[in-house]
Amino acid sequence: MLSISRRSLYYQPVPPPPEEVAIKHRIDELYTAHPFYGSRKLTVLLAEEFGAINRKRVQRSMREMGIAGISPEPNLSKRALEHRVYPYLLRDVTAQAPHHSLSHHIRASSCGAGGLSPFPLKPFFQSHRLPPFLIKLSQMFCLGHR
Repeated sequence: MLSISRRSLYYQPVPPPPEEVAIKHRIDELYTAHPFYGSRKLTVLLAEEFGAINRKRVQRSMREMGIAGISPEPNLSKRALEHRVYPYLLRDVTAQAPHHSLSHHIRASSCGAGGLSPFPLKPFFQSHRLPPFLIKLSQMFCLGHR
């Protein structure tokens, strides 16, 4: 008459088994200590204490508890606007001979008298200012006498 089934009136939910409660408590402890652990790592750690445990079971428990591992957000590969952008030196260069774009002028003065740098510092066809990290790198790995 009321269009309600008797089963739904008399239903009493079954409490979760104690093992599941223990697993959820342990997941909460591990997640609090290491919030960057995801379901895979937590499954490995829980298997040491509770035996074989399925990763989907850990995922379900984490979803029910409303937790998720901290991971990098999308768009982290976007460039920082405050960083300087260095020009591409070979943009309008066409190779006239084999290894034309690979030939470089080796700047021996950066290593002192008689030393040569193994790093190509300055292409012979461009005269742009070099970034400071390249100059420092070539000075660190000078070949020859000091």
